[in-house]
Parts: sequence; structure tokens; C-alpha cells
Amino acid sequence: MKKITFIRHCLLEPPYNDYSRLTFNRISGLAIDRISPNIHPESQKLLLEKFDYKKLKSFDLILCSHSKRTKQTAELFRKFANKNQEIRVLPELSEISFNPKALTTQKEFIKQGLGVIRTSLFHGMKNGQGAESLDAVLLRAQKLKDELLELPFNNILCVTHSFYMRVLRLFFLEKLTKSCDISELKLINTTDHHHLEGFEVNI
Repeated sequence: MKKITFIRHCLLEPPYNDYSRLTFNRISGLAIDRISPNIHPESQKLLLEKFDYKKLKSFDLILCSHSKRTKQTAELFRKFANKNQEIRVLPELSEISFNPKALTTQKEFIKQGLGVIRTSLFHGMKNGQGAESLDAVLLRAQKLKDELLELPFNNILCVTHSFYMRVLRLFFLEKLTKSCDISELKLINTTDHHHLEGFEVNI
């Protein structure tokens, strides 16, 4: 039995630490990786408030996506564990691929705020337009599970992203593996993890 811990990456540096204050262009740039900010200058303090030394040292392997923010978060975990754990990049931990400009308009964003991107993303996932389809995301989650099972480590930390973590929760905790079982409403109502927070699962 393996223990897998999924967490969202660290808070980002200003002004990206508050998505609600970002322009539509900046939100879009983050989503398509045109903008790749560093993690917040106070990330060390925030991490040590959430994780004690025993927990940090318990991880045998750290996995993350290709993004700068998950890599920097992974490096921070390794630094404070003082254990020199291996860090590996897995494409299967990447954020759900989507382009806000293909899902909604700047006018709607100004009118409705950040929530319009979230709801339009989930709609796009279900109908396969403007975003990575839910079928593709679930296949990625299955591939991730298969890879985790093959790894010769018993306690693994996975550093990933907020939208993807909603699907991972449904896949690993609720055992929902087919897109027909996951409605847009289900995606919207699934836990939205704060930075450096997540969940554990045994596989």
C-alpha cells in the first residue's frame, strides 16, 4: 500500500497572489503558461506553518508538473526535509489545459469576475471546446495512478494545480473514472484547495 499526498503549489508572488485582482490578459497568460511567476517570497514561512519536520521528512519521493511554481514548491519541500529526496517532473501532474479567451470574453470577465472562468472551464471540459476534455483529464489521472503504483516508493508527494486537483479528488477519493459520472455541477462543488493544501490517498 502506498500513501500519496496531493497538494496545490505555493502561493505566487505579487500581483499573482490574488487572482481576483488580475486582468483578463494576465489570467489568460497564466493559464496558457505565457506568464510563469515565481512562488511568493514568504513561501518558506507558509510551508513551515503547515508542515512539521516529521511530515516533511516522511516523503520518499517528490513529483511535480513542469511549471515553475510546482518545481519551486517541490524544491522547498526537499530543502526543509533535509533529506535530499529525488524530484521528478511528471506531465500527468500538469494543470488542465485551457485558454480563457476561447471560453469567455473580457466583457463577461469584467461583468462576472473570476467565477466566469471557472464555470466556463468546466463547461468546456464537458463539451470539449476551449479546454482539455474531461475524458482526456481522466485518462491522464489513470495514467498517473498506474505510474504511481509502479514506483518503488511508499510515501510520495505530488505537487500539482488547483483545477486538476478537483478531478483528482473525484478520481481517487470518489472513484469516479468516467466523464458521464461527473457533471459540471459536481466539478463546481468539489473542494477548491488553497495553496499548500490537498488530500491523501492510499493506493
